Amino acid sequence: MLGDFINTIFPKNCVGCSRPLYKQEKFLCLHCKSELPEAKYDATNNNPASKLLAGRTYFNTCLPLYYYSRGGKVQNIVKEIKYGEQPELTLDMGRLIGLSLVSHHSLRDLNAIIPVPLHPKREKKRGYNQSYFLGKGIAEVLDIPILKNQMVRIVNNTSQTDKSRQERWENVNSIFSLKNPAELSGMHILLVDDVITTGSTLESCCAVLNHVKDIKITIATLATA
Repeated sequence: MLGDFINTIFPKNCVGCSRPLYKQEKFLCLHCKSELPEAKYDATNNNPASKLLAGRTYFNTCLPLYYYSRGGKVQNIVKEIKYGEQPELTLDMGRLIGLSLVSHHSLRDLNAIIPVPLHPKREKKRGYNQSYFLGKGIAEVLDIPILKNQMVRIVNNTSQTDKSRQERWENVNSIFSLKNPAELSGMHILLVDDVITTGSTLESCCAVLNHVKDIKITIATLATA
């Protein structure tokens, strides 16, 4: 009852449109949830997100859940999970990604999840790694482990915002490392990030993972720009 009273006095707002949420709604109002633009890509290397990385690195497929556009509802969600200290929202979005992956029969051999890491200094400043919490939500649905500390970011590079494709690549080239690559041998790994734009960060992650013997990499993101 106390929670209901607090929500009446200080109602939570929808992260998509900022309107107050009804009691049965969580993070997103039903209207916004129904309007989120789903990508619905096939799990191939020919879908539009996969083509961003085609010829640049080796991977199985890239599957974003939503389309991202400036000023849109998905941008509001991404902003909240990156800068709003919203781990529960991020977990919820991860569960939605997980549910979308279940429908792809070719992904039933996934062994583990690796979230794209933040540098420890940036993670401390932000409060958490949004890719890790997306991965945790996915892991709950797929019932596979998440390997939080397997991949590390060894360089605290600058923000990718407003950089060109070449600048983004130069900004993330050779900044990731694996702690125990032999443990990943022969595994099908799900690499998780929040948004794919030019694909430079994910390309750099794949470049490191592809040094592992007999590894298979599938990429999942919340959105594609």
